[in-house]
Amino acid sequence: MAFEGQGGEFFGKVIGGYLLTLITFGIYAPWFICSLTNYIYEKSNIQTSRGPLRVSFRGEGGSLFGVLIVSYLLTAITFGIYAPWAICKVARYFNDNTFAQTADGRTYQLRFTGEGGDLFGTWIVNVLLMGVTFYIYTPWALCKIRKWFYERMQIVENGQPVGKLDFVGEGGTLFGTFIGGVLLTMITFGIYGSWFKVTMQKFWNQNTRISLYNRTYALDFVGQGADLFVINLVTSLLVFVTLGIYYFWGQVKKWKWEYQNTLVRALN
Repeated sequence: MAFEGQGGEFFGKVIGGYLLTLITFGIYAPWFICSLTNYIYEKSNIQTSRGPLRVSFRGEGGSLFGVLIVSYLLTAITFGIYAPWAICKVARYFNDNTFAQTADGRTYQLRFTGEGGDLFGTWIVNVLLMGVTFYIYTPWALCKIRKWFYERMQIVENGQPVGKLDFVGEGGTLFGTFIGGVLLTMITFGIYGSWFKVTMQKFWNQNTRISLYNRTYALDFVGQGADLFVINLVTSLLVFVTLGIYYFWGQVKKWKWEYQNTLVRALN
């Protein structure tokens, strides 16, 4: 995988979108989000056995505006109870507008089938278990929520499901990694954060499954914490001396590193 964007392009996209959002008192935000999402997708190059897979986002700001406004209002007047339904509506919008095209012209689309009522139950149970265990249950909650979303994501071709996603990670396996990472990040005043992020990314990727045409694939991540630490350190220093301007170049550099170290492996 590769990210082909450049810092200057990203800078222009963000600054232009931010200014338009500012002068329209936030109204332009949905159009800004769609434009930025499409930019990131179009700059993503995924190599497969059939050649490059080009990703695109076809959502329009007007549609997202309606989704966000309704979701915000209903969440506010229900004192947060509507939040799971809002999350599902936003997830469905972004999934349903995500497309990928192969070199031979085949077009795939994501589809999200999750419903707010189902998520509400899962969410409440996990929040309660985290509370009564003083957050010790957090690794299990993270795995269960991720699995809930993945199990409701389909890969569609010509309107017909041809694949699906799944997550097979378990909270017990993540527990040691998660607790150790949190503690080490705290006692090193954040220095271990880069290694912790890489370890977590390896766990998420290695437990992600993609089924397509009766074949199963797994993601992997081969990046190293030391490399991410250097990227973050250099970016922080340059952001400071450039009064924040270098942030955009630093973010693109991080994306390039993440993409280069993300692999897809066939399991059968």
